[in-house]
Amino acid sequence: MAQTDRLSAQRLAFEKEKLKSETKLKEQETDVREKAQNDEVKLIKRYGDALAQVISLQPEEVTDLPAYFRGVEEQFKKLSVPRKYQARLIYKYLSARARTLCSRLEPDIRDDYDRMKMAVLKKYGLTAKCFLERFNTMRKPFNDTFILFTSKLHGLLLQYFNARKVTSFDDVVSLLVSDRVKSSLTEQCLKLCALS
Repeated sequence: MAQTDRLSAQRLAFEKEKLKSETKLKEQETDVREKAQNDEVKLIKRYGDALAQVISLQPEEVTDLPAYFRGVEEQFKKLSVPRKYQARLIYKYLSARARTLCSRLEPDIRDDYDRMKMAVLKKYGLTAKCFLERFNTMRKPFNDTFILFTSKLHGLLLQYFNARKVTSFDDVVSLLVSDRVKSSLTEQCLKLCALS
């Protein structure tokens, strides 16, 4: 009986030690998790503070959006902002209309900078056709410099090439020829080509 009591006491002591070890391990895991979350918050704040020095609010002029997003992406690259933070960091710089759109997006789209940017551009009607049309019809505003006007044209053309997935000089040539041929087709022929 004494031996049974001693074994029970040893087993109980062992269970107590095991429980203490598990509790201590869980506390350490919680501390590590909290520290990681605090580090992430600090990291986002650090990147946010750096971006605040170099990024302005989204421009009102719709045709300036491609150039604006290119500038934002250049700053992300210069500051080495991780992709997982980019959408969160740019959100406060978007216009009220764009923020409203983003708030309605699915979380996986809203948290992915590239997908969020494409949704904003689409909402503003900035498609490949729109970029080409604006590129061809844009006139220099009286108060813009030629450098600014050239930059806007350059941005629209680059955005058009990006939307049409142009990656080489041969692609540019093919695209220009294709656009020229399309411009000479009748409306019926264009509809027929779109169906095939």
